[in-house]
Amino acid sequence: MRIPAMALLLGASILSGCATLSEEECRVANWYEVGYSDAANGYSSQRIADHREACAPVGVRVDFNAYLSGYQQGLQSYCIRQTGFKLGKNGSAFPSQCGGINTEEVEFGYARGSEIYALLDYRQNLLDLRREKLEQLKALDKQIAQHRKRLKEGQNQSPNTSSQEKQLKEMRAKLKSADKRIAEIRKKLASSEDRYQTQLYQELRGLEKQREFLSNEIQTKEKALFEARQRSAKNYSDQSKNQQYRELRALEKLRDNLDGEIYSLDREIDDLSRRAQFMEAGFLHLR
Repeated sequence: MRIPAMALLLGASILSGCATLSEEECRVANWYEVGYSDAANGYSSQRIADHREACAPVGVRVDFNAYLSGYQQGLQSYCIRQTGFKLGKNGSAFPSQCGGINTEEVEFGYARGSEIYALLDYRQNLLDLRREKLEQLKALDKQIAQHRKRLKEGQNQSPNTSSQEKQLKEMRAKLKSADKRIAEIRKKLASSEDRYQTQLYQELRGLEKQREFLSNEIQTKEKALFEARQRSAKNYSDQSKNQQYRELRALEKLRDNLDGEIYSLDREIDDLSRRAQFMEAGFLHLR
C-alpha cells in the first residue's frame, strides 16, 4: 500500500523528537494523513490530543473524523507480522492498538521476536556472569603469583644467617687485602736493597700469619653458615613450606575450575548467538 507523502514527512518529524505539529503544519494539515502517519509510526490514537494542543494557539481545530479514518488505515500498514517481530525482539510491549487488526499475524511475529529477545537477554546475563568470573580469575592469578613468590623467597633466604654472612664478607675482604699486600712485599723483596729487607720480611711474616688466621676463620665461618642454612631450610620446610604448597595447590585447583566454568559459558554464549541468528533467519524466510 502506498503511504501518503505528507504522512512520511510527518513521521520523520515525529521520530526526530520535534513538536507534534508546527504552526504552519497545523494550518495546512490533512488530518487523514496525520492520523495515517501516527498509526504507521506506532502511536496510539490518543496522540490526537497532542495535535489539538499544538494547533490550539493558531486557532486550528482537529478534524477528528478524518484523523480517525486515516488512523485506522495506517494501522493496516503497522499491524503486520514484521512489526510484532520487531517489538518482541526489542522486548517492547505488545501493540495494543493492533487488537482486532491482523491480530494473529502480529501475535505470531511478536511471539517469535519475544523468543529471540529471551535468548539474547539470557545471553547477556551469561556475558555479565562471564565478566565476573574473569575478574575472579584475575584475582586468583594474583594470589597464585604471590604464593609462588613467597615459596621461592623462602627457599632462597635464611633469615637467621644474615649477621654471619656479613662477618664472612668482611673477613674475605680482609683476606683479599692481605693477599694484595703480600704480593706487593714479595715484589719489593725481589728488587729492594739489603737494608730494607729485614723490615719487609717482618711485615711479610706478620701478614702471612694474619692471612692464615683469616683463612682458618673463613673456613670455620663457612662451615657454620652452611649448617645454619641447612637448619633454616629444614625449619622452613617443616613449619610452613608444606602448608604453603597446600594453599597453592588449592588456589590452582580453584583456578582450573573457574577456567572450566568460563569455557562452558563461552560455549553456551556462542550456542545462544547461533540459535538467535537461526531463529531470525527462519522468520525472515517465512516473510
